[in-house]
Amino acid sequence: VAFVCAKNSAVALRPTPARPASMRAQRRLPLRGREACGLFVLLVGIALYALHSGWASTAADGGGSSLLRAAANESLEVLRLHHGVEEMAAGGLKAAEQYRCVPKACRAPKRFFRKAEWTDAEKRAGHGVVGLVTAPGSGNSWARYMIQEATRVYTGSVYHDDAYDETMPGEARAAFGKWPRFSVIKDHVLQVHRLRDLLDYIARYDAIVRVVRNPFSACKAEVTRQTAGHTGYDEDLEPHNPEAYEKTAGQLIECIVNWVARERLWREAGVETPSEGFRLDVARLGPAGGGSWRGVPTISVLYEDLVGRHSETIAYVFAFLKHVFKDRIPAVPDMLICEARASNTSETMHRTKHVSFNPFFNEVESTTRLGRIACAILGDTWAPDAWGRCSGQSARIARAGQIDPRVAGSDFCA
Repeated sequence: VAFVCAKNSAVALRPTPARPASMRAQRRLPLRGREACGLFVLLVGIALYALHSGWASTAADGGGSSLLRAAANESLEVLRLHHGVEEMAAGGLKAAEQYRCVPKACRAPKRFFRKAEWTDAEKRAGHGVVGLVTAPGSGNSWARYMIQEATRVYTGSVYHDDAYDETMPGEARAAFGKWPRFSVIKDHVLQVHRLRDLLDYIARYDAIVRVVRNPFSACKAEVTRQTAGHTGYDEDLEPHNPEAYEKTAGQLIECIVNWVARERLWREAGVETPSEGFRLDVARLGPAGGGSWRGVPTISVLYEDLVGRHSETIAYVFAFLKHVFKDRIPAVPDMLICEARASNTSETMHRTKHVSFNPFFNEVESTTRLGRIACAILGDTWAPDAWGRCSGQSARIARAGQIDPRVAGSDFCA
């Protein structure tokens, strides 16, 4: 624009050969050129401002996350969501227990979300992108499979593991695109060394489902995976050969150190470990402008509750996802039945045989030297309300009633 204005002014100052210009004409012509350029610049500025305002208002309407709108009292907005999840989960459980036939949703073919299911504003704001975040060894693949069977929407991953290409086709696809394709995206949030790194990870999501496992169990599972794969076991790690397991002490302590570092960053971001049931926090990312606030709602559940009080705990997760996806996924009671019917298949995600030797704890000396070192490293990141006193033991799992997959029978509802 400046170049055009300068050029117009220079042309206006030059008299034409056919008609010599007087001093008065020389003064008028450049003035008219500047007036034209000034009007042009003004119009361009107005157009750019209007376009920017349109984008800003669209982003502000999203309020950062699709689950949290601008509110006079932010805590009331979070309380509303927490109450909604709790109420929907309880109602879903009660309704699922009354089913006497299998809902039609359970025979719907699994799919990816389609582009047409999302508005342009939702795609620009990143709505519908949900992270399934765990530390390594905390049951992410198992949780993914349950969510996929319940929602009938494939899950994705920021990694690519050939072992899951068949059972979870989203594994081979890019995790992030122009619109949400998956019900959840697997993420271990590994490369984080400071709060800014974690917030960069969190900012990619509209909402987060977080599964937290006792770090002793999680690190044992992760070290076993590194040596024997996802569902296998290593004979060298059996109790009759504890010396072989001692060689992995460095790996176990490194895993504990990394677990502690990530947990501290989560707390800095405003997300805590639940003691039971579920916990709903908001990871604060800063103001979004336009009176809205940027935050990513994060529901946290314990792995031990997913195993022991499975139906009740997974109902919270399904209710949370229902608030995100609304009518794009089945109702909560339908999802509970679909997941219960696939429970036998989901067991293939677990190890067929477990290593009984515990390098952190034994019956002779209680907490071992390695366990005492680990507890000292864990410090205040250990959650006694969830796992009891830090002793090196894996958390005891309290068993509770589950939805019997046979409750709905074998016939589909008419």
